[in-house]
Amino acid sequence: MEERKTRGKTPQELTDRLIELCNINGMSCLSYISKQPKDDCIAGDCFSNVQKYVEKYGGILLIGWNITARTNLFIEAEAHAVWETSENDIIDITPNNEDCNRILFSRQDDMPVIKTPSKYIPLTSSKLVQEYIDLRNEFERIRCSATGDTLQIPKPLMDKIIEIDNVFLLKVGRNDKCPCESGLKHKRCCGK
Repeated sequence: MEERKTRGKTPQELTDRLIELCNINGMSCLSYISKQPKDDCIAGDCFSNVQKYVEKYGGILLIGWNITARTNLFIEAEAHAVWETSENDIIDITPNNEDCNRILFSRQDDMPVIKTPSKYIPLTSSKLVQEYIDLRNEFERIRCSATGDTLQIPKPLMDKIIEIDNVFLLKVGRNDKCPCESGLKHKRCCGK
């Protein structure tokens, strides 16, 4: 098995299953938003970036969920801000490392701007995926309850997240057992 360098990516199509799972978890009105990262914006700081652009150029800050999927494992929804320009164009100005020209966004006007935990929705019944989601939920609980600028995540929690994450990043043959520990061949599980 060799390691591959992949993370969650923007789903390229709105499948019925994706829409259903998002709706069940309070994310509706899914739409693709153009990515136009700005040189003067900071990666991972979408709320400050958009607020700066609203103050400088007008428009409004829209809040909601940036939805990505980890291939056949889980959906992640992260609190995110995008900019609606004074010409009513909606764009994502915050740089990130995903090689895609759009994001999948679900607007949620009543979302708190800070300390909103990410949501994880399993796409498989794998116990390892559920364990990973439980660990990520604990990480989010700690992150969102932290005060000040220091975040103290217990080392065993981070080590386990990284360990499982590395399992998910393994590249396996289609006929090998799936690394998610479902017991199925990869082609019948996460390799679909």
